[in-house]
Amino acid sequence: MSEHTVTHEGVEYTVSFGAVRQSLSEDQPMLWGFPADISGPDGQLGRKTCFVSRVSVQVRNDSALEGGMDVLAPALYELALEKIVERIEAGETGDEITFA
Repeated sequence: MSEHTVTHEGVEYTVSFGAVRQSLSEDQPMLWGFPADISGPDGQLGRKTCFVSRVSVQVRNDSALEGGMDVLAPALYELALEKIVERIEAGETGDEITFA
């Protein structure tokens, strides 16, 4: 699990990522999913259900696919965090599905 702080317009938000689950396949996984809880000064605001594709990881950090989950999970979280920051900046802190 991983926790990140995002500040937007003077408000500090905490993004807490949950455990990663991967798609079942006879070949290499093509998709990973995990929850990200968004909290603000007054407590939990929402949950983003994040999905990250293998192609996104290949483009940004191909070497993460060769390591174990201890290498892959931070790469997945980083890709999802970029999308979550965009949503926070748009004022969307509630529940939704996010794709990266």
